[in-house]
Amino acid sequence: MSKVVKGAILNLGGLGLPMIVAVFTIPYLIHLLGAEKFGLLALMWAVVSYAGIFDLGLGRALTMQIAMFDRQACLSTLGAIIGTAYVLMAAVSIVLGVLIFLISGEIVSLVKGVTDPQETVTAFQVMSVSIPFIILASGFRGVLEARQAFGRVNAVRLPLGVYTFVGPVLVGMIFGARLDLIAVVLVLGRVLACAVYWHSARRHVAPIEHGQLAWDRRHVKSLCASGGWLSVASVVGPIMTYADRFVLGGLVSANAVAFYVTPNELVTKLWILPGALTAVLFPLFSGGFSSSDRKATRHLFDLSSAAIFGIIAPLSLALAVLSYDVLALWVGAEFAREGQMLLVIFAFAILVNCMAHVPLTLLQGTGSARAVALLQVIEIPIFLGVLWGLTLHFGVLGAAYAWVVRAVFDTAFMMYLACTKLDAPFMGRLTMVFAGVIVLLGVYSVVKDWGIAERLLVIGFVGVLSAVALVLMMTRSIKLKPKTEA
Repeated sequence: MSKVVKGAILNLGGLGLPMIVAVFTIPYLIHLLGAEKFGLLALMWAVVSYAGIFDLGLGRALTMQIAMFDRQACLSTLGAIIGTAYVLMAAVSIVLGVLIFLISGEIVSLVKGVTDPQETVTAFQVMSVSIPFIILASGFRGVLEARQAFGRVNAVRLPLGVYTFVGPVLVGMIFGARLDLIAVVLVLGRVLACAVYWHSARRHVAPIEHGQLAWDRRHVKSLCASGGWLSVASVVGPIMTYADRFVLGGLVSANAVAFYVTPNELVTKLWILPGALTAVLFPLFSGGFSSSDRKATRHLFDLSSAAIFGIIAPLSLALAVLSYDVLALWVGAEFAREGQMLLVIFAFAILVNCMAHVPLTLLQGTGSARAVALLQVIEIPIFLGVLWGLTLHFGVLGAAYAWVVRAVFDTAFMMYLACTKLDAPFMGRLTMVFAGVIVLLGVYSVVKDWGIAERLLVIGFVGVLSAVALVLMMTRSIKLKPKTEA
């Protein structure tokens, strides 16, 4: 358990500190760029983030296979497996980068209200150069995470995350609202991060394996088999994550994207909390799941899920009851008026969404990525249809409600599949999650119109209750001493 806690804390620092920087830099970027260009910058981030996971699932497949081979003390073929994966990722990334470069004009043409299309197209073309480095970095990072080298992972992740927000600010201060120059700065950061990940994997974490790197086509099938379904899930998932922004841009305007993205970006930063934990859980689930230790895995699953709920719940309540105050203080009264209700919706939806992270990690780490991928393939046309219809009729609020529908659906089905895998009761676990969300909604409806001092008092009370519950769970876990690290 100490390994899980240590890794999660390191990841939390690497993911959390950039979020704090974002809180202070996003208002300046909105002021500097204006709503239109900030909305376009958000779309650029979305395109690159989506491209970054289009790696055939090989980043996670590497983590899974290295974790399994390490557990079996079987290292003789890892050099060829890692080398083959690197070559495949390089080939895919180059093709994808060229494709995005060629269709940048079409991407921009889909967005309404762009006043400087040439600069925007150039910015997207520049960002396409970063795609090979982003995809290769996911492979190098997969090697580091398999060996639990989270200190080295976050030694890159933290400065890169800070640079992602500070870089555009520095460009704006020197050159003004230039999206193309902002893109150049962001690309340079990705190139440097990729180089450092490579150095860490090659020299410090897996030097023997990297000394034996080789292309071996016999490993292509096994890599694609283990990574293929992970890849489907990785490709489809971000479509649903970022589709709302592009639908809004196409049906409404770039300004609408800015008003929508601001509260959405605020709440989705909470993903760093389950993300910090699940990055540690993935290699543990991959290397340690079997029928003999299923009880220990089930205990780790339940404890991790409860910890995520206990941490996110008071934060969700705080964002909801202080929605206008937070946005007004952060980005100004105009964005607060437009985004207050959106933030309330997202605040509770993110809690539901976060509860899907541990089940997803368990399924992918224990060889059930196929079921996840098939579920998402079935889900995507339904979600896109709901998103399109609700956005067409209700604008930004419709897109937000579609986000809620997806969060509920994902969490319910991920928990069902995970409980089936663990041979554990499903309905009781799901009922507890949604009962907790309903209680928080009730608290919000009661206190939302109270004075700010009273609202802060209620938030503090809920936070203390959650903290006490977490301490009691951790204490009980230590006493039980599950063999999750055997």
